[in-house]
Amino acid sequence: MVLPIDEEGNLPPWQSMPLLLEDVLERHGHLEAIVDGSRRLTFHELGDLVRSMAGALQNLGVEKGERVVIWGENSWRWEVVALACWWSGLIVVPISNRLKSLEVLPMLTELNPAAVFAGRDNHNHGLLEGLSEYLGERGETLEH
Repeated sequence: MVLPIDEEGNLPPWQSMPLLLEDVLERHGHLEAIVDGSRRLTFHELGDLVRSMAGALQNLGVEKGERVVIWGENSWRWEVVALACWWSGLIVVPISNRLKSLEVLPMLTELNPAAVFAGRDNHNHGLLEGLSEYLGERGETLEH
């Protein structure tokens, strides 16, 4: 990717993540942005997914400045969620998919995130399902 540099070697003074992302999407829309296994996304496709996810977060009532946890494997989905959060002025809190429910529950309790996106662990088990099972054994639920 080629970033726009002025005569003095300076990058543009983007004031926010959405402005930086819009600039990159406009300049490089047809180029590949993400290659993840067989999944390939151009900047145009990435932008569409990011805007759609940002809209979904807004529809859920997640407001600027709130925390969103991303607990999962590195993938194109992780990138879309993170960019949508930054696009929306949200705070991204990444949690490794190597951590077990018992380790993550205190973090979630302390963080009190507005949303949690959970993927799969290293053994391809659903992280959210594991947390639900753990809580169910204790007679608790995931409801906020």
